[in-house]
Amino acid sequence: MWDPGSIGSNRTEDATFTMKGASLGDYVFVSANIDLENLNLYAHVEAKDTISIHLHNTTGGSKNLGEMRVNVTLVLEEVI
Repeated sequence: MWDPGSIGSNRTEDATFTMKGASLGDYVFVSANIDLENLNLYAHVEAKDTISIHLHNTTGGSKNLGEMRVNVTLVLEEVI
C-alpha cells in the first residue's frame, strides 16, 4: 500500500521499492486500485532490484488520493 499524500499542481510524488530480479532495461507497468483523478502514474527500474514509482499531478490544483494499492508488472528485457 502507498499513500503519496497531497500533491501540488505540476508536482510529482515518488516512491522506491525493492523488486527482486529487476534490471535496467526491463519494462515496468503499473496500475492502481483507485481512481487516479487525471494524475499520471508511471514507473521504471532505478537500479538492480529497485523500481521507482511516480505519481504526477498535471491538474490545476492539489490532489490527495489517499492510500492505494499499486500493482506492478515487470517484463524482463530479452536480447535476441
